[in-house]
Amino acid sequence: MTEDEAHFVVIFNTRKELSGSFNGPVKISPHTKKYARLYDGEWFVGESLDRMDLVTGCNEGSGKPNKICILGLVLTYSAHSGFLTIEKEDFNVSKKTFPISLTTDMIGSLIAHVEWPSDHIFQLEKVIGYLPCNVKWSNVLRFDPSNQEGKCLHFSASSKGTIFVIFAAVPNNKDTWYYIQISPYGVGIFKVSILSDN
Repeated sequence: MTEDEAHFVVIFNTRKELSGSFNGPVKISPHTKKYARLYDGEWFVGESLDRMDLVTGCNEGSGKPNKICILGLVLTYSAHSGFLTIEKEDFNVSKKTFPISLTTDMIGSLIAHVEWPSDHIFQLEKVIGYLPCNVKWSNVLRFDPSNQEGKCLHFSASSKGTIFVIFAAVPNNKDTWYYIQISPYGVGIFKVSILSDN
């Protein structure tokens, strides 16, 4: 994700609005969604992949593994979870852009998460899915492993976005999850976020 020309969606989940100045006034509201792209060592953001704003170019934190800079806010990326957190070293750099709204209680906290744009996820050389959120388990659909004849699963669903169907030996252990990601752009079967088949 932090390789040159990588592009993805950043979805912020801040407790409060961050206001500051980075090549002009900057405002990051809770639940802001931005497209980000690394190009030639600088991070650019925009409202869509084809509308990146050149004024947003930021190279703070570049050259360091798993660091990204969005509008002057340096964050640490976790490849395992897709989360972006603000670590102490990120905080010290980002405080220049957000001198008032960035507070020390935010150090170590989750600021955002990243997702691959849905229309690009199955075109990548190595597809790594992101874990579905807001999962609701149901024992009604539980399979009996002693049944040697097998079972079929039939369902109907409709969504504006991606649909996930999850199977797990131990539901609260995400390492046991197999999930099917169904989107208008493709279908993938994942085991622990790694694409097994598409």
